[in-house]
Amino acid sequence: MFPTPLIALGATLGTLTGLLALCSLTFLCKCVRTGKMPLDRVEDTGRKSSKSTVVQPHQQFSIQKSTEPVQPQTQLKSPWICKIMLAMTSPHMVNEMSDDMRKSAEETMTAAGDHQGSHESGGLDQSSEDIFILSTNGEGENGGTMEDFNLEKPLTSQVPKLHYSLEYDCQKAELSVSLLEALVRSSEVNQDTACDCYILGSLTTCSGTVDARTGLVRKASYMTWEDILFFSLTQEEQAEASLCITLWNCDKFSRQSIMGQGKFNVATPCGTDCWVHLNIPEETPAVAEILLSISYLPSANRLIMVLIKARNLHLCTHGNLQGKDVSVKITLWHQDLKVRKKQSKQSRKQINPIWNEMTMFELPQELLEASSVELEMICQETRSRQTCLLGRCYLGLQYEGTGSSHWQKMMKNPRRQITKWHKLCQ
Repeated sequence: MFPTPLIALGATLGTLTGLLALCSLTFLCKCVRTGKMPLDRVEDTGRKSSKSTVVQPHQQFSIQKSTEPVQPQTQLKSPWICKIMLAMTSPHMVNEMSDDMRKSAEETMTAAGDHQGSHESGGLDQSSEDIFILSTNGEGENGGTMEDFNLEKPLTSQVPKLHYSLEYDCQKAELSVSLLEALVRSSEVNQDTACDCYILGSLTTCSGTVDARTGLVRKASYMTWEDILFFSLTQEEQAEASLCITLWNCDKFSRQSIMGQGKFNVATPCGTDCWVHLNIPEETPAVAEILLSISYLPSANRLIMVLIKARNLHLCTHGNLQGKDVSVKITLWHQDLKVRKKQSKQSRKQINPIWNEMTMFELPQELLEASSVELEMICQETRSRQTCLLGRCYLGLQYEGTGSSHWQKMMKNPRRQITKWHKLCQ
């Protein structure tokens, strides 16, 4: 049997060995949880944790905040510079090229070659430039001037050209205008975009003026209309009749302007087929005018007149129209007898007054030809109440001009509003 001291020593050693094993196991567990294992233990467990993609625990990073903006450092390439040089290209200058111009041309070719080589190699030469020589007088290489019109067209002048054909039917006593074509400068077509054109024909005889117009056609250098204009014309009036054809331009805002106008004699219209040059009429000075609309209702024996508006009234008062009220006095006459008189409302302190006011008169149809209407434009001062006459106009068959044609067209078109501008005369 073993002695008692030996047994006590063995028990003590066993207890110490157990405590050491327990401490080592506890230390190992703590190292595994916190990731702070010794290097020799890491090498024993595996070398996968030592790769470069894993951040090592002993590395420390220092982060500093800055308020300055970060500027990216990029390699920018400067744009290629094209230098424009103006040069005269008249016939006497083309053949006499100076030495400086030849040297500049040679330098241009050399610079262009260097630019192409540097562009292919990826480099950039800041001193090389491309030089272009432009003409300043618009002449071609052969020294001739550029024509605005197409030479293939029969138009060589600077004004519009019109083609028309006249035919007269003796049985129907009717004049017809057909085969309407027009040629316009290409420069005008390029300037006026989204515009339309139409042709207005006016036949003037001793009995008055009759108008007829075509449809709208998109504006181009060459335009054609399939419409035919018909005018009633007797053989007695044919000798003194005259035809006026006007080419009108209408833009997208419905503003109209005359592109060309031509007047022709219709004494011998049969077989007339030709191209003519249209004249551009001179701008007429502005005059005081009033816009009227009249109609007649035969069933009710009523003459209806609508006073719409007036313009350019300051020309009648030499510009002194401020502080004045304008009204219109309408008088119905039967031959020399005054039948009825009415007055419109006052338009206060307006240079171009607008009324839109309707006036009706009881008038039998059998008295319509011998009747007439007189309109007087009256200006009245606001303070002194003094009145003055700005102008007057007349409507009736016994008068000439617009007043006669307006009244005649109203009689031919009953129950229809006919609107026209009338000039004011003193």
